[in-house]
Amino acid sequence: MFKKWQLKAVRAALGWSQGQLAKKAALSQATISALESGDIDSPGTKALTAITTAFEAEGFYFTERGIERRETNTFMIEGDDCYLQLLKLASDQLAKGDIFLKSGADERRSSPEVIAQLQVMRDQGIQMQSLIRPGDTFFMGEAEEYRWLDEQVHVRGDVKVIFGDCVAYLVTWAEPAKIIVVNDKIIASEARRMFEYLWQRSKGPATSTAPDRFKGVGHG
Repeated sequence: MFKKWQLKAVRAALGWSQGQLAKKAALSQATISALESGDIDSPGTKALTAITTAFEAEGFYFTERGIERRETNTFMIEGDDCYLQLLKLASDQLAKGDIFLKSGADERRSSPEVIAQLQVMRDQGIQMQSLIRPGDTFFMGEAEEYRWLDEQVHVRGDVKVIFGDCVAYLVTWAEPAKIIVVNDKIIASEARRMFEYLWQRSKGPATSTAPDRFKGVGHG
């Protein structure tokens, strides 16, 4: 838990306005203002997680000693909506033409909120590639965005996401569910090279069996 002065201090260090922090944490500016003024004694669990996640993504951590700045940072996103929070983080960090890589994700298991956020990212012009389980034909994007993982490397529930300088690992078997995010340029570069190695050596589906597709996608 952070104190109101710590919230102001980290926001100022990042050069963020209250509105910018609110956008990155998917909260209202009124909530940020109330927390900084003391009108709200403490945020709810979801608001606390959203704010700390936004700051940790930039290398700022609240600890027992106060505020720590870490150059190579690893942080966790917890809760039933952790994947949705990760997508919002990626959406905020990526620009048109940037690429979002997924390995082991299964769109049939995605909530309507996750599908909606993926659509937001697509509308932003963010490109996507997905390595999916062998033989899977349930996909909502274009066929060329998907390739099958080899049987020897596919592990059920082993989901990894790569974007920008981040590599995120979904710990789906934990309670509560959580995502471990490593923000490091070298680690992300190595993970991206491994993804591309598997991508180049994999075949993909030609036709989707998903009843719904993302906006603007054909029906093949």
